[in-house]
Amino acid sequence: MFSKATVASILVGLTLAGFQGPVLAESSAAPQNENQQKQELSGYFISFNGSARSVSQAKLNGQNVISAPIVTLTLPVNISGYLVPGANELVLDYISNPKDAMTILIEKRTVGPKKEEVAKVVLAANESNGAAAKKTISFNLPKDQPSKAIKNLSDDDKKAIEKELQNYWTALNERKPDKLRAIYRDSLEDERKLSPESAAYFDKILNREASLLRNPGIKLAPLEPTGLTFKIEGDAVKLYREDKKPLLSSNEVDVQIEPVMIEVQKKAKSQSPSKATMKQQIVRTHLYFKQSSQDGVNQWSVSLPPNA
Repeated sequence: MFSKATVASILVGLTLAGFQGPVLAESSAAPQNENQQKQELSGYFISFNGSARSVSQAKLNGQNVISAPIVTLTLPVNISGYLVPGANELVLDYISNPKDAMTILIEKRTVGPKKEEVAKVVLAANESNGAAAKKTISFNLPKDQPSKAIKNLSDDDKKAIEKELQNYWTALNERKPDKLRAIYRDSLEDERKLSPESAAYFDKILNREASLLRNPGIKLAPLEPTGLTFKIEGDAVKLYREDKKPLLSSNEVDVQIEPVMIEVQKKAKSQSPSKATMKQQIVRTHLYFKQSSQDGVNQWSVSLPPNA
């Protein structure tokens, strides 16, 4: 979804929050506030370990939390926004692998990350005998568990999200990797505390995008502000175009790849390594946005997607 042709780019995003160091009189209280923030940071994740012939849907309280059918999935999916206090239910539509099992684990994570198992189910090898099957996992959360789901979007919310889209486009259009990294910084830091495996993945994406943005040939098409679709997905808003056109895109550029040794070089030691190029392009089909509160004011910002 982040690519065009066979060699494309993936972009992800996050926001920069300002930090002001405490004055001397407040120095003793600062570590306590920081610790309180760390204790409050938590999330719920679902992981798929092993493989199935197919998991076509994973509906959590009626909403599918995987964007497409999977055989296996190496990174956890953040499901925090789909959970409710009290009873929750996950329904899996699957066909089991004839020779391999898949373990589906739901866990709560706090800073560390520290992991607490909430529910688990195993799709045993050949359990469904090659046919489509369903499996339901029911579990409870504390009744005082705060719900993170977004209920609705106001016109002001949509305008704020559109403004953040413009800021994101500007960072890319100016070809400033540092500005792009700043957009991601806070969201990625939270991800490192709860899901370091996902953070490492997105770090690699950022490195690749930063390299591409340094190419002077990259030019973004003007941002089209109309035709935007806002879809609430748990505690985030997915922004895309209903006509399936990208939110933003650039021209294609030639990018040099690592020199490769060709077979004939074994017979010609004096021959220098070949240099190859490939076409790359920035194509962004959608972005996720989340709302946070700073000094009592709610702010929208670009966020990492809930899954890779």
